[in-house]
Amino acid sequence: MHVIIRFIARDRERGYALRRKSDAPAKQIDLLLGSAAVLDGKLTALKDTPLDKKNQDAGLERESRLQYLDHLSDSFVLWACLLAAKADLAAITSVLKFLRGLPEGSDRLVGKVIGNFHAMMRTPDGLIACLPDFYSAQVGSSQVVRSYSATAMGQMRGKTHDDLPSLAFEAFCAQLSDPFLIVHKAAFRALEHFTLPKGFIERARRALIRIVVYYAKERPKDDFLVEAIDLYVRRFAKDDPQANAWTTVFVEILKKAEPYTVAKALQYGRTLYTSAPAYPTLLIQLMNDHQAMSLFGKELVERLADLPSTAVVQERQALLALGNKLLTKNHQLVGLLIEAFTTAGLWDDALAVSKAAHDGVEDKIRNTPLRLHSALRMIACDFEVAVHQKDGMRIETLGREFHAALTAIEEDHEAHKVRRDPLRGLSGTH
Repeated sequence: MHVIIRFIARDRERGYALRRKSDAPAKQIDLLLGSAAVLDGKLTALKDTPLDKKNQDAGLERESRLQYLDHLSDSFVLWACLLAAKADLAAITSVLKFLRGLPEGSDRLVGKVIGNFHAMMRTPDGLIACLPDFYSAQVGSSQVVRSYSATAMGQMRGKTHDDLPSLAFEAFCAQLSDPFLIVHKAAFRALEHFTLPKGFIERARRALIRIVVYYAKERPKDDFLVEAIDLYVRRFAKDDPQANAWTTVFVEILKKAEPYTVAKALQYGRTLYTSAPAYPTLLIQLMNDHQAMSLFGKELVERLADLPSTAVVQERQALLALGNKLLTKNHQLVGLLIEAFTTAGLWDDALAVSKAAHDGVEDKIRNTPLRLHSALRMIACDFEVAVHQKDGMRIETLGREFHAALTAIEEDHEAHKVRRDPLRGLSGTH
């Protein structure tokens, strides 16, 4: 086996292995596929070998070894299929001959070959040659092989999908409703990468909704549930007359899912999600999660601007609590909350947020610019409250305070302009 690996590595270093037409592609294909078969046997043997109970790291070591052998086997099969695709029909036929000669029970290796059929089905001749085996894999008894065939559908490029017969799409739609997780997950993930013919879109949409409902009941914490909802929003909601109703249901489901996966999905379908009644509650829930905010904080905070005034009024207490929790950590949140509250006519809440933001800045020399700007914003909010209340005396007083705050900011800037210059100390600056 080490000789085979050195052979591949030597050719790769020369820059032409498996990427040029060989004088004997069949021999290289046989070598690669034979190596993959040997590795598959080693994988099976290693899995069946009892762990050394005296070695605490035996489980991790075996898992690492299994991954190495599995990835190497994948590479050999991929290279064989790519080489066959670049050669001729005879080379593709040699791969198919190997596939058909595998003994019963070789589902893992069969699946790997099927999973790389997309490379050999790019030409009409390759498509015709591979199609019987590909269709058999789609409807076969092995869930592993079916999942690989679904993955291959997603990897197909160019006109390959256009040239596929309707039977292939019929089988693919059946995989979307396959009872085995490994199959329907592979099918839906493949659907991310291509568009079904019009006659199959409605079937796919119904299958997707059924899967979402199933996962919401049986596996509410599964990340795939969020993936499925996200797929519906991006690919199917636009043409679904029931989209708003389903989105309302899906947002309720998302409230029970892992926050960081939901936060990632909310990057899409901005308008559709916002229309759901439970969306504001979901958004606040996500922003209260440390992991979700650390990964997608900027996007989540920006979404506050999407909330209608009615939602802001309804969730004012939760938004105030969120503001008090995050004001010192997220300055962008302050402005958006103030804008949301003032737009909704919640002047006192806007003032409360601005005052909390100002008081939350520690009174240190280095924080002087931030405190001055926070004070200016607090005075502006207070001024708006006075205008809303038609308090003329308060308006006059706050007007003077506002101008005084502006003057203080300008004086501070002039006094420390040189020290705060980011280019200070570089050549040509003083």
